Amino acid sequence: MTMMAAIYSLPKYLQAQKNLGGTGAAGNFPSKEMVCDVNLGPDFNFHNIFICPVSKETCNPTNGNYPMLLKCGHVISKQSLNKMTRGNTKFIFKCPTCP
Repeated sequence: MTMMAAIYSLPKYLQAQKNLGGTGAAGNFPSKEMVCDVNLGPDFNFHNIFICPVSKETCNPTNGNYPMLLKCGHVISKQSLNKMTRGNTKFIFKCPTCP
């Protein structure tokens, strides 16, 4: 499903980059955020609420509890990540979602 959304949105993304003065290669933007909203239709509408699978709490960016992407591809809340690593960013831990 994610791959299909990427296939549909890539031409619109490249057009936005061209309109903003980019060279056309995906990657010339100063940030890694999408610079435009892309309407992909009702098949690709998802809710924007993330519930951490570890703490079972809603991630709320207003209080700094962002969803964090792990190397394995799973996502947990920043508070859960900090608790698991005890605040040490160099601490190696096993993903709680991976088998």
